[in-house]
Amino acid sequence: MQEPTSQEELTRQRDRTESYLKADPNNKQLLTRAIELNLALSNPAGAEPHALAAVAAFPHDPMIVCLQAHVFAAQQRWSQAAPIYAGLLAQISDPDLAFSLATCQVWLGQHQAALDTMAPFERAPDLPAATVTLLVRAYHHVGKLDRAIELIEHNEARLATDPVFMAAASMAYIDSNKGADAVRMSAAALAHGERPIEALVVSATLCLENADADGALAQFQEALALNPQEGRIWNGLGMANLLKQDFATAEQQLERASELMPTHIATWNALGWCRLMSNRLPEADVAFARSLELDRNLSETHGSIALVAALRGDRSVAEAALQRAMRLNPQCVSGTVARMALDGQLGDIERFRATTLKATAGRKNLFGVEFSDIALRVLDAEKRRASNAAPPAD
Repeated sequence: MQEPTSQEELTRQRDRTESYLKADPNNKQLLTRAIELNLALSNPAGAEPHALAAVAAFPHDPMIVCLQAHVFAAQQRWSQAAPIYAGLLAQISDPDLAFSLATCQVWLGQHQAALDTMAPFERAPDLPAATVTLLVRAYHHVGKLDRAIELIEHNEARLATDPVFMAAASMAYIDSNKGADAVRMSAAALAHGERPIEALVVSATLCLENADADGALAQFQEALALNPQEGRIWNGLGMANLLKQDFATAEQQLERASELMPTHIATWNALGWCRLMSNRLPEADVAFARSLELDRNLSETHGSIALVAALRGDRSVAEAALQRAMRLNPQCVSGTVARMALDGQLGDIERFRATTLKATAGRKNLFGVEFSDIALRVLDAEKRRASNAAPPAD
């Protein structure tokens, strides 16, 4: 029998099936069909009573039990679906079951467990696009970017028209500092009207790199509507509003990012700079201290602490922190700004803000742990302007 394709046909099929069930409520074929049709109509709430009835009538039927897990998954009840899939997978080695379980594990934040689940099937030829995408995301999340990139390169020719795969690939590339590949993948993912979340985030990040705050905001806000619990989107919104000098909004967004990503050092540093540019030095110090707790060997954090100390006039603390920053990285951007503050070269608050906003706008600060290299060029230009403006010596 040919499957119905339109919503109207599916609805008619569902209604007719449910009417038959009233006369024969324990008919396994009808229960199965009612569940499948409701899921096809994106109506898991309508499928649930049929799933409960089916499991009650046929508790040991693997297909029925699997359908109940599908209903839970469609309702995003991952913690209820996962053990059902795991139990079935223990009995039946099946790649589709493994994918269903791994999907639950990813949504539960169990990325390594998802990779372990998929390991027996990962090397199979011609994996479905959804499976490859899940693997790319999971490897990315656990920090195995080389393996994620390997999967992308192996499958790109075959999956180049799949926007979700291309979007996940764009995120892996940008976090691997492969900007050209990230641009290419993001553009391809967005080329035909689809709006996958990773491609939006990458495209917005590239807007930030080009100091296009409005373009970044529009795409980060669109991404936020798709997943309001994604910390890096809140981070990006905060960075874009920093660029627009809307410090109050930026601070709220960066605080939300820090709640969702409490160990993300770049977010704490960005929050500190946001407070610093609002001339709230004690609050800035709190954010930088949190960064220091997470990693005591990051030059930018020590440089930022030096800058706060310099601005509040505590020269000895500033010099000590600056020494640590420059020992860790002689090209430390925040340390360079701190030295300018100690030497009285920052000028008025507007110039200081313009300089530091440049330092917080780029991709490395958004997704990594260092400020954008562009800041060094900006600071060099500021120094040259100051030197050219100085009166000639007698």
